[in-house]
Amino acid sequence: MIDVALAASDAYLDLSPDDRLLRSALEQRGLSTAVTSWTFEEYDWSEVRCCLPRNTWDYAERVDEFRHWIGRVAEQTRLWNPAPILRWNLHKGYLLELERAGLAITPTALVRQGERIDLAQELSERGWGTFVLRPAVGGSARESVCFARGETLRGQRHLERLLEREDVLLQPFLPSIQTRGEVSIVYLEGGYSHAVCRRQADSGRVPASEGGCLERALPREDEIELATAATAAARARVEMEEELLYARVDILRDARDRPCLSQLELIEPNLYFEWGEGSADRLAGAVFARLMRG
Repeated sequence: MIDVALAASDAYLDLSPDDRLLRSALEQRGLSTAVTSWTFEEYDWSEVRCCLPRNTWDYAERVDEFRHWIGRVAEQTRLWNPAPILRWNLHKGYLLELERAGLAITPTALVRQGERIDLAQELSERGWGTFVLRPAVGGSARESVCFARGETLRGQRHLERLLEREDVLLQPFLPSIQTRGEVSIVYLEGGYSHAVCRRQADSGRVPASEGGCLERALPREDEIELATAATAAARARVEMEEELLYARVDILRDARDRPCLSQLELIEPNLYFEWGEGSADRLAGAVFARLMRG
């Protein structure tokens, strides 16, 4: 029996550099590992002691299939993070749920598949200039574009094309991505591990949460408070008693320099192990301890 299966997309069966570090740390703990395509339907997940969906980066194009996979794996072995919170975290509509729970988020409007809106009117009513359109289920900046104030017509065409097949998020571009940058705070087994900052030179053709240069970051106290509240609220939303094995909380700052949640990544985020000394080993240690308890 394999101790830890790292689930990946077909394009990442060699794993990302980040997760090669994790695999090495797991094996140094004496745990056997395997990398398996999540789309391999014949795979017997009961032959592994736990599964981590680390590089499943193509699920956004096959979200219904991925939901089914989550259920199938959870029936056969331990899945970390567990199935209920993975399903909840698939659709970025969770941002609005967290806002209703009292958390500050990047201002967000959710447009449902098939819905028709006048983008210019929507932007005018909200007072947004430069804006971002992104799929509500997405990864690696798929179909995510930042439009300048005068590009409403181009944005309308992009929005209508996306709405033919999926839900879409409409958000303002926050200039803090060019100054403070977006801070990504990593939690392992419920505790703060490390953080990085992604700073973008200009708005470009990518959303505020993608691209730019990366550097080690020291989060501010209010950013830590928001990140901790976000992970706690997510667990409460699905009535999850155990800690999250891993989480990445992405935070921007608004026009008043207040922190706001950009994304809460609980499925397959890059955890930037190379920027957090010993972090891959800490996660491997958490997996080891859970397996020993189990």
